[in-house]
Amino acid sequence: MKKIYKLLIAANLVVIMLLFSALSVMADWQPVNGVSGNTVKCITKTGTGDIFAGTFDGGVFSSGDNGKTWKARNNGIAIYPILSITSVGTKLYAGSSGSGLFKSDDYGVTWVAINNGLTNNSILSLYAVSETVVYAGTEGSGIFKTTDGGANWIPMNTGLSNLYIRSIIKKGSDFLWEPVMAFTVPPMVAKNWWLRGLAGNQVNALFVDGANLFAGTATNGIYWSSTSGASWVQKYCCGYDVRSFSSDGTAVYATTYGSGIVRTSDNGTTWNPVNNGVNNLYVETLYGYTTTSGNHYVIAGSHGGGIFITSDLGGKLEL
Repeated sequence: MKKIYKLLIAANLVVIMLLFSALSVMADWQPVNGVSGNTVKCITKTGTGDIFAGTFDGGVFSSGDNGKTWKARNNGIAIYPILSITSVGTKLYAGSSGSGLFKSDDYGVTWVAINNGLTNNSILSLYAVSETVVYAGTEGSGIFKTTDGGANWIPMNTGLSNLYIRSIIKKGSDFLWEPVMAFTVPPMVAKNWWLRGLAGNQVNALFVDGANLFAGTATNGIYWSSTSGASWVQKYCCGYDVRSFSSDGTAVYATTYGSGIVRTSDNGTTWNPVNNGVNNLYVETLYGYTTTSGNHYVIAGSHGGGIFITSDLGGKLEL
């Protein structure tokens, strides 16, 4: 009887340890080579499957193997801090701090400056509607738009209460950006904006996941809206400096500056830290996606610590 009792205790301990391990790990991250030591500010993915990262220290890097290895892609870009990057069709657009905008027509092999009409060369955010229609958010001069692939840019600031535009997204027929302002399309040449809540917050990031709209703030964590911003509910409080969002198709991830990465799989009701393997908790950006073979990847960029990746919520990565 005593032997059976001891066996039961041992079995229970094993189960408890396994449960604890599952709850505490959630996702395993691994650092990758080629971008080590860089501050990574933005990440995007092209239609060919290549990943591009904009860094504060070394310009643009690209990866053709789901983030495992990286190489510099700066032909035409003097090494300036790259703050924003987006991909659409065969085009890449990159926004810098001090040198304005760059465009690539050959998947990052070469870049050209496209600054005609810009009055501010610090580009915090980008959103591409098509290969020719792109919005650029600046650091202090509001929003600029091009309809000819970057050949010309025009300001679109009537009604904006804050000209520091850190994030631009589209939800349904609405465009939204930080501060949470919006306009509805059509018309595409809209010039008037209106406030969509969260007044008084510095909103660093906006993200759309189905019917859900998430906003990450500098001091008050994460807010959630199911009404395109007409009303908001605070979901992750408080004191967290949330920098970006993304999804790998199974869950939504958010980065924080100082507390690493958090994840939700219940529309933002609960957020759990997923930092196993992340040795730099000052995480600036991330990008999640599902491959054609059905694997789920998330690539995260940190402040001074390069890039970390995870696959299938902690599945083994062959680096």
